[in-house]
Amino acid sequence: VGLIMSSCTQVDDRGQHHPTMLSLSPRSSSQRNVDHYNTFKKLADEIHKQGLCFGVQLAHPGLLSKSYLIQNMEPEGPNTMSISDIERVIDSFATSAYLAYNYGADAVQIHGASIFLVGSFLSKVTNKRKDEFGGSIEKRCELMRRIIRKVRSKVPSGFPVLLKINGGTEKAYISPEDQAIISQIAENAGIDAIEIAVEKKIKEVYPSHFSEFGSEAAHFASRSNYDYS
Repeated sequence: VGLIMSSCTQVDDRGQHHPTMLSLSPRSSSQRNVDHYNTFKKLADEIHKQGLCFGVQLAHPGLLSKSYLIQNMEPEGPNTMSISDIERVIDSFATSAYLAYNYGADAVQIHGASIFLVGSFLSKVTNKRKDEFGGSIEKRCELMRRIIRKVRSKVPSGFPVLLKINGGTEKAYISPEDQAIISQIAENAGIDAIEIAVEKKIKEVYPSHFSEFGSEAAHFASRSNYDYS
């Protein structure tokens, strides 16, 4: 094993989808976050003792957030967020990435799959905005691009920044053509590696939407315990 990746880790107090979600949210000064910081440091130290690397997956669950966990506010999604909301989220990802680095992580991964916030901006199924953050695939990538660039500005130049995006899901399908554009924009912004998430039954759900490689990957996923989220 070369890299152990954490489960999805909260970057913003407006995005939480279960009570025990890990957190590096920079805006919370609660004892809960202090405990999380200490836990990340201890975990990184133990993983390093085994000669392995530790990665932290940074996530804003967006539409999958639970209202009762975010002070009864409505979950954030691409069609309801103001520009100031978007700027807050960009800063939250960047500061959380710095915290992950500071507490011993060897890499971070930006969660842009499922209908988590970044993933919902990337998909034309869930993003109906008419401004610079919606419309064409290039505009739907703008939130992701700005997050990547801001994260890059907060961590050392050699620190790996990874990305996870949808290969195809029932709720937020992204075509192979859009995947290629997303990947190129992400690389240009500073991403080092990309994970393509594939739903187990995607071959049956979207049999005509996949290239030969995509179908093969979906077939493999459907025969495994692979979890796209």
